[in-house]
Amino acid sequence: MQLPLISQSTSACSVASTHPPQAPSSKSRSMAQHETTTAALNLGALGIENGCKVFHNLTYEQLADHEKKYNEGAFVANGTFAVDTGKFTGRSPKDKFIVKQEPSQDNVWWGEINHPTSPEVFDALLAKATKYFSTVDRMYVFDGHCGVNEKSRLNVRIVTELAWQHHFVTNMFIRPEFASIAENFKADFTIINACNIVDEDWQAHGLHSEVFVIFNIEKHLAVIGGTFYGGEMKKGIFSMMNYYLPLDGVMAMHASANIGKAGDTAIFFGLSGTGKTTLSADPKRELIG
Repeated sequence: MQLPLISQSTSACSVASTHPPQAPSSKSRSMAQHETTTAALNLGALGIENGCKVFHNLTYEQLADHEKKYNEGAFVANGTFAVDTGKFTGRSPKDKFIVKQEPSQDNVWWGEINHPTSPEVFDALLAKATKYFSTVDRMYVFDGHCGVNEKSRLNVRIVTELAWQHHFVTNMFIRPEFASIAENFKADFTIINACNIVDEDWQAHGLHSEVFVIFNIEKHLAVIGGTFYGGEMKKGIFSMMNYYLPLDGVMAMHASANIGKAGDTAIFFGLSGTGKTTLSADPKRELIG
């Protein structure tokens, strides 16, 4: 079954896989091996206590079963799974906030892009999200890497309620071998995506709307509510990479790259939608990423 792609839309918005599907390490792997509990994954440390089924690092075949079973969208002619993200067909940058606190506040360029909020607001919305996840009948947990280089990659954990969002982050990030990650994984950053809830007290909290995408650098944790758009998770992790990497002397780039037969590398910089991928997909050169 072809399942490397997922499309999000209410109009003309789509997201495709950045790498081919990762095959499971064993053809005999059963769903039971991917079904676990909040206790087994130590979700209680986040405040999530629930006896429901927790699905961990599902394969593409298993994701297809869940997406179909729970009627989360539709398979189109080429095998891509299409979903409706509601009113958001893109990110909501005015609803993205970063907790302003020491010591990270001195490393953030505050302004029209990076909006500050308080630790108290973050804690209130985190409590709201974890309380919600403590009532759901199932949830999905993705553990993987952002980045290939072991010296600079970020271990990420993303908790979602919807299978297609689990599918999305499986496309976007690197999933290690299941056997090793189940026991040894330690997240450097975690996102809790509670897309079904909103902040009714957004005005008192000083937010832009009832939608919230809030990052707490000191707690290595983010919480999302009110938007179903999957790109908030991807761009959120990229934002954290842009924070952490320069502190380690690594320059983060929003770019694509390819390499010629002589080993010459070309890097294409640009904002989203300016043609980086198109230019780097040269038939006479190999795409790096």
